[in-house]
Amino acid sequence: MIYLCVAFKEEAKPLLQQWQFQRDKAAPCTLYYTDNIYLCITRMGHAKAQEALTALLTYRPPQTGDCFINFGICAAPDSFAIGEVLHCSHLFYNDRLLTLSSPATCHLRTVDTPCATPHATPVDMEAFFLFQTALAHFSRCFCIKVVSDHFQPEAVCIRTLKTLLHNGVTILKEIIHENCCCHRC
Repeated sequence: MIYLCVAFKEEAKPLLQQWQFQRDKAAPCTLYYTDNIYLCITRMGHAKAQEALTALLTYRPPQTGDCFINFGICAAPDSFAIGEVLHCSHLFYNDRLLTLSSPATCHLRTVDTPCATPHATPVDMEAFFLFQTALAHFSRCFCIKVVSDHFQPEAVCIRTLKTLLHNGVTILKEIIHENCCCHRC
């Protein structure tokens, strides 16, 4: 199985359109599923994300060989193009570091609130804490982020997100085909 987490509904929409998901209304979190993918909408912020993932892992415990992916948006410095898809392997929160065993294009810092102050690396609000939990359960973990803005969260609109995330799904599908246990996606 592939355990795929996104923070909010707009990040999930292109995934729901791509695959034939059904809603699991009995789940303790917002959960959709196919034959080989669980899609969890965690909600924004690291506490909510970690809580939702823990609930999912208790409800549907992973098996050996399962894969974990966090897909979503991030803010990034001007050196990254809006819409650029990032495959992150080093995740930071304050002075703490997590390293994923996947090939990568960049580092990602998790912050507590939407970030209008420029950072040297891309930032999000959930990844570090999702992977802090996921790494105890999965040997294959991937963090895929799409650059949504250059530290101007007020500039992000739903219509733009839809296009950016749709393009990110193409890369996500490639990563799934190359790295995850299921090749029927």
